[in-house]
Amino acid sequence: MNMSPALTMILFLGTMTLSAASSSGGTDSGPPSLHGKNPHAVTADCSLCHVASMDKLRGWFVFPSTKRLLVSDPTTLCRNCHGVSFGHGIGKKPHMNRADLPLNADGTVNCALTCHDMHVSDVDDAAQQNFHLRLPHSKLCVSCHDK
Repeated sequence: MNMSPALTMILFLGTMTLSAASSSGGTDSGPPSLHGKNPHAVTADCSLCHVASMDKLRGWFVFPSTKRLLVSDPTTLCRNCHGVSFGHGIGKKPHMNRADLPLNADGTVNCALTCHDMHVSDVDDAAQQNFHLRLPHSKLCVSCHDK
């Protein structure tokens, strides 16, 4: 089924909104986790995603390459907890990338790296904060889409 980018985005945002609404019963404002903890929280256990220990990652000096070592590929990590088969852009090569968003080595979209930033914080845009968007929603989609 071939949908327009606008319809795809509407369906994606609707799904994300319903998912957020259904999981926002407590004070922990992140997504549910198969591990029972929100790995996106400031006090989260980094080892849910990262190879290095929490102490090492939060130490006074750590190489960026150490931070990037993950226990699995980013898409698998996301799906371990979210269980969502996004399909929106994953594995596709964008025709344009106006905001120079990070892509996989082969130039394809990866949900956890291209559109999302798991460590986004202190941003004014509520949707950006809630969905860990790399950029405000108004700027993110038009990086690759005309509309």
